[in-house]
Amino acid sequence: MDTHIFNMLCEDARSAVTDGRLKDALTAVEGMLTAVNDWEDVQRLQDVRSNYATLLGYLREGTGDPDRENLWLKFIQSVIEVMERTRCTFELQNAEDTWAITARTLKKVYKEDVQRREDLSLKDRFNAIWTSNLWSGECADWMLAHITLHAATFEERALMVSATMLSCLRFFDKRKLTLLCHLCREQDRNIRFRAQVGLVLCAVSHFSMLRYFPELQSEIVALVEEEETGNELRAIQYYLFSAQNTPHSTRQLEKHCKNLIGWNGHDFSNDKVQRAISIFVDGQERGIDLNYPTFKFLSKLCSDFFCQACNWFYPFSLSHPALDGVAMPPMLKRLFDLNRHTDTDRYALMGMIKKQNVLFKNIESKESEEQLEALALPPEENADNKHYIHDVFRFFTLFPQPDDSHPFQEDLLLCNYPEFSHLFSKAAHMRQLYKVLLDDGCYHDALPLIMKLLEAAPQSEALLQAAADCYMETYNPHRAFTYLSKLQERKPDNFNISLKLAECLVKMHEEAQALPILYKLHFNRPSHTKVLRLLAWCVLRSEAPDTAIDLYAQLTSRKDASSSDFQNYGHALLMQGELAAAVTCYAQFLSMEGQKEDCYKSLFNDDVDWLLEKDVKNDTLRLVADAVADELASR
Repeated sequence: MDTHIFNMLCEDARSAVTDGRLKDALTAVEGMLTAVNDWEDVQRLQDVRSNYATLLGYLREGTGDPDRENLWLKFIQSVIEVMERTRCTFELQNAEDTWAITARTLKKVYKEDVQRREDLSLKDRFNAIWTSNLWSGECADWMLAHITLHAATFEERALMVSATMLSCLRFFDKRKLTLLCHLCREQDRNIRFRAQVGLVLCAVSHFSMLRYFPELQSEIVALVEEEETGNELRAIQYYLFSAQNTPHSTRQLEKHCKNLIGWNGHDFSNDKVQRAISIFVDGQERGIDLNYPTFKFLSKLCSDFFCQACNWFYPFSLSHPALDGVAMPPMLKRLFDLNRHTDTDRYALMGMIKKQNVLFKNIESKESEEQLEALALPPEENADNKHYIHDVFRFFTLFPQPDDSHPFQEDLLLCNYPEFSHLFSKAAHMRQLYKVLLDDGCYHDALPLIMKLLEAAPQSEALLQAAADCYMETYNPHRAFTYLSKLQERKPDNFNISLKLAECLVKMHEEAQALPILYKLHFNRPSHTKVLRLLAWCVLRSEAPDTAIDLYAQLTSRKDASSSDFQNYGHALLMQGELAAAVTCYAQFLSMEGQKEDCYKSLFNDDVDWLLEKDVKNDTLRLVADAVADELASR
């Protein structure tokens, strides 16, 4: 069976499982099994089909069965297990990504199931767990014993937890999730944090199948309801958001970093490296992993190290073979002590030093000590978890993975999942979460939390303002107007509230009602650009183009004038018959927007009907558009 047909059957099976269509799921998974020739699983599905047919027969005959729902649940659990095991087996044989190539290489070297071999290197143990098929109960017990065995090294235990997470993300495995649940209470905080991150990402990625495993759901809920674990899981929520926002927050810094440091792979003076480290620290002071573009460049320099998956999850250690012979520069050691960088950041910097043979001067003057202390970040609760999450994010972003096993492409708002909803059941936690969501521009996600809080505190000005802001940003000005009106009753003279009310009215096409508010605001603050812009627009729409011309003349003379100001100024001039001046304004508008091929459409597409209603002839619009095109061509 070719990969395309198998993937179609797999998609049908997962869709049927998600919808709870057991008969359809059975048919699709049986088709998948023809590609791997696993006769034990074929027999298992035949037993499920036979038993399900018997169950349906009793149902049709009206025979009562108090255990019917439990039986159905066991049937669909069996189908899910066979489906995921079959997917894994097929991809091990046919996929060509790093995961499958690694698995096949291990099998050639050891020629047996290597997962529980005692003599494996850390790298091979990580890869064996990462590429493992679904676990048996015996395998799960062995893994638990070895991860919780205190005689094992910290590096080995950490890598085993991370490999379990990666393996479970690719294929749903209830035993791997159960192991992660157990490790969420581990005394070693670094192991515990890794397990918690893995549990959250795996539960979110497989939420459609997790609901068929109530015992596993109950274990997660029990963790969430524990005070200490709940606090740690809430921290994970915010760190997941910060990781997702990394590419957006760093885009503007990428060019700046490269130009400032001059990283070209050859010229690494001591001064430039020190400036590079300062940028790393400055990024972390902003509360988000702004080192992302810098790290991408560093990872290219250390490609031999970062091409191995296990190195992304190996806790930082100078004893790692990749850093053999590299001495920790005193300045870098001091910075590592003062600031918690991600493990891969540390490896990247040390790898850069090794590759470029950069020499650091040990400057121990009082001034340099004060500079280092100034760079120090305040201690942050659960910081290790934060930086581990950022390492996981960068792994999935820079290391090739199938789209369906990329956890950061899922909905990571944990209150949307029943297993984690208790994390944000208290008002204080809901307030903290909705504020973070507003800062990230997630207005749709923030609204349900704000509405729930308003039920308990309907007079809260902060919540009323937040609700109005969300509805404005989600293009519902009528609802925003309702909450702003309630705010204005409490603060009738508040400038910002009045301005937002006027903005709502404009978006509702109630320009005449907005005018009195805007005239008052303009009288009090004549230099406020947004007020002048809204006032000019409302005057123009209210059949007073001559007054609008004066207002737009003021607006377009300002440094912060927008392209739409020139467009609307052109409309006002056009309505008054001042065609030459209108052509000049329209040309300026198109210059600011970037010249468009269809000049007529660019100038009038959204406003044609309105201008025609104001007695501007269509021929005039065509004539002006051509004149603007000639004006732009002559520049």
